[in-house]
Amino acid sequence: MMPELPEVEVVRRDLEKEICSDQQILQFIFHRKDIRDPIPIKKINKLVGSSILKIRRRAKYLLFETEQGNLISHLGMSGSWRICDVAEKSLRKHDHIEIHFSDGKCFIYNDPRRFGIFDFSKDLENYKKMVGLGPEPWAAEFSVPYLVEKFKKINRSIKLSLMDPKIVVGVGNIYASEILFEAGIKPQKKSCRLSQQELEKIISITQKILEQAILGGGSTIKTFQQTNGNSGKFQNQHRVYGRHGKPCYECHQFIRKAEIAGRSSFWCPRCQK
Repeated sequence: MMPELPEVEVVRRDLEKEICSDQQILQFIFHRKDIRDPIPIKKINKLVGSSILKIRRRAKYLLFETEQGNLISHLGMSGSWRICDVAEKSLRKHDHIEIHFSDGKCFIYNDPRRFGIFDFSKDLENYKKMVGLGPEPWAAEFSVPYLVEKFKKINRSIKLSLMDPKIVVGVGNIYASEILFEAGIKPQKKSCRLSQQELEKIISITQKILEQAILGGGSTIKTFQQTNGNSGKFQNQHRVYGRHGKPCYECHQFIRKAEIAGRSSFWCPRCQK
C-alpha cells in the first residue's frame, strides 16, 4: 500500500531530528538516473555545501528546504528513507540515492518498485505536481462551508471524495475507510447528500484518526518502514480496513468489502448506514 499522510509525517519527523544548522551536504550519490521520473542530478548536485534548513511535508511530499530551493521526495508505493553513519554504511538492494552530511550522517533512499520521486524546485507554488492540491486536514480552510461548496456538484461516493487530493490531501484508502467507519457513514453514500452534521463529523474524525496514526508510527500493511527499519503499529488499531468477514468490534456484524473505483473498501453494514 502507498504510504499515506501519517506514514510520510512519521518519516519527516524522524529525518528532521537529524538536521542541525551547521550540518552541510557533502555529496549526493545516485545509483540510478531515474525512479518514477528522471532525477535532475545536475541541479541537485549544486546543493553540495548547502545545509538542509528544515524538512517539511505537503500532502504526501517530503520537502528538504535549503537556501537554494527544495529537494522533493515522494515515497511512491514502496519507498523508504533510513539514517546511518557513513562509516558504517552498508548498501542494500534497491538503494537508489544517498545524501552524505558533514557530521558523518547519511540518508539513504530505497525503493524496490521505483514509483517514488526525487526532484528539485526553487518555486514550490508552481511545482507542477503540487498545483491544485487541496488543503491539509488541519488547515482552517478544511471546513464545512468548503466541503459544501466542493460537494454540491459531485455525484460520487464520499469515499472517493475523501481520497481526492484536490479536495483534501493525504487521506488514502486505509484512512478513508477508518474515518467513515467512525463517522457512521457508508462509503458508497454520495458526497452531495451529506448533511452538515455528517460533514462536521468527517472533518473532526479525519483530524483525530490521522493524529492517532502519526502517534502510532503509521500503518504497515506491506512495505512501510520507519527510518530505523521498524514497522508502524497503527494497523493494529484498524477497525474495518483489511477485516473483511470478521466481526465488527462495535456490533459484531461481519465487516463487508467492495470495490469502489478499483479500490478495496471496508465497512460495517450496521454501524454505517
